[in-house]
Amino acid sequence: MKQEDIYVPSTMLAYQCSQSGECCGGWEIGLDKKSHDRLSYVLSRNNQKRLFKDTVKKVDPGDEKAKHGYYSIIQFVEGKCGMLEPNGLCGLHKNHGIEILPDICKAFPRLIYKTPLGKELSITFSCPSAAKLLKNREKIVMVKNPDNFFFAHGDLYYCYITKEIFDRKDIVQFYYHLEPHFIEILQTRSLTTEERLILLGITVKRLEALDQPTIDQINDTIQLNRSIIQQSFFKDDIKQIHSSIDHQVFLLKEFVNLRIPSVPNKELKEIFMYIAKTFRFDQADDKLNESVEIYTQYYWDYYHEAKEDIDHILENYLVFFILRKTFIKYTLHEAYFLTIFFYSLIRLLAMGLAIRDKQQVDEDLMIKAVWVIEKAIGHSYLFYQGIINFLREKDLTTVSHAITLLKTPDKRASKKEQIASFVD
Repeated sequence: MKQEDIYVPSTMLAYQCSQSGECCGGWEIGLDKKSHDRLSYVLSRNNQKRLFKDTVKKVDPGDEKAKHGYYSIIQFVEGKCGMLEPNGLCGLHKNHGIEILPDICKAFPRLIYKTPLGKELSITFSCPSAAKLLKNREKIVMVKNPDNFFFAHGDLYYCYITKEIFDRKDIVQFYYHLEPHFIEILQTRSLTTEERLILLGITVKRLEALDQPTIDQINDTIQLNRSIIQQSFFKDDIKQIHSSIDHQVFLLKEFVNLRIPSVPNKELKEIFMYIAKTFRFDQADDKLNESVEIYTQYYWDYYHEAKEDIDHILENYLVFFILRKTFIKYTLHEAYFLTIFFYSLIRLLAMGLAIRDKQQVDEDLMIKAVWVIEKAIGHSYLFYQGIINFLREKDLTTVSHAITLLKTPDKRASKKEQIASFVD
């Protein structure tokens, strides 16, 4: 029987677990039934029935967790997995080998997708070792069946994409033509990150306007984009797009105020609370102009000068956001808005960290911003859906709305001392 092909982003080939134990806490470790039964069998045979009984608890079949495939959950001790030894290393792995590990632990931080091509991999940056991959400055390519690449992952898949997508009549049937092109746009380094994202938005808008899309129309769109990239007028046209900084700040303010109470991660909640105070997001809407002034000045003081040094981090993050199949799980415009939203949120968080730490944004600070967001909310389906619902409630789900979140705020005449007086 022919072995299934596996496709791995080139950056991931350098991933190595640092054994920090960071990934073994701060989130629920859910077990599918196979993993549950495997643990029960091995631990029982090794006189560790008590460990299993005290640490693994079954999920009620009616619980929301059960709907997401959880059969049981490993209990935590002082915020860490109950299977960890005092030295912070996994007792299961050490004493019984990698094969006993729950499938989710074997795979993490890798995300595995069962698709018509075979197995496709992506990664979550909630793992600090994975987040360091964002420093990569080479363009990401998909490597088919890489040599000497191995990891034990069991039968756990982050999602299934079946061959039926090719029989659909909407734009999704051409997903495997669009994904590499979207990544091509995001890795076009002759454009700024904002310009690439604007071109991606224009592309999404053009694609969604196709009533009964054909492969010729898809190819025409791809060729048109490649032609546009080579033309100087594209950058000039982008400059004419209105920079609605008031709109940017209003959306970020609304989201931060709405979501702070529900953020489960203590560190992210504290940072958001600091941001709300620093940018005056806690004021009434009629005081929005003060938030706009503060946001604009701090953008130029702490973020703008570092853009060239951190663009590769955002580029890598955005490419992996696509490789997580975001544009197949949601409609194209919803996926695009999620892309822009997380981009804007990371930028806001990086600015907040820089202000708090009294330093310019740099590589390490950007990576921390990504890691904190990924750790707290990056792989929460409910959080993603909450963003979509929030945007629908505010009637802000068009590509045009998303593009307003991208433009660089115009530099204001305000001085640091004037802005500081708002914050003090």
